[in-house]
Amino acid sequence: MAIKKKAHEKLDDTNIKRVIAALTNENPITKKEACEMLNISYNTTRLSKIIEGFKEEAFDPQEGFVYSGGKLMRGLQNRRGKDLAMFNKAVPEKAPEVPLSS
Repeated sequence: MAIKKKAHEKLDDTNIKRVIAALTNENPITKKEACEMLNISYNTTRLSKIIEGFKEEAFDPQEGFVYSGGKLMRGLQNRRGKDLAMFNKAVPEKAPEVPLSS
């Protein structure tokens, strides 16, 4: 899925990864803040398409990073599946702190 990019937008892989991490961490940012980080207009539909497009490009077992020397590599397909599972894994909630009684 190709996303049209304007010159001022920051849609490189590193920045998109940073936004995804910020959206899924323990204290997630808002979608408006995510759009600001990518320097795009506030548009949650476009933000979702950018994130899904990144995941597809990175992890799709047929279209993702699964080729080496122009050949489809089964090992890379397996690895991308594991990477996607890890990438989509929810951040575990912190256990509530229980005060120690003396």
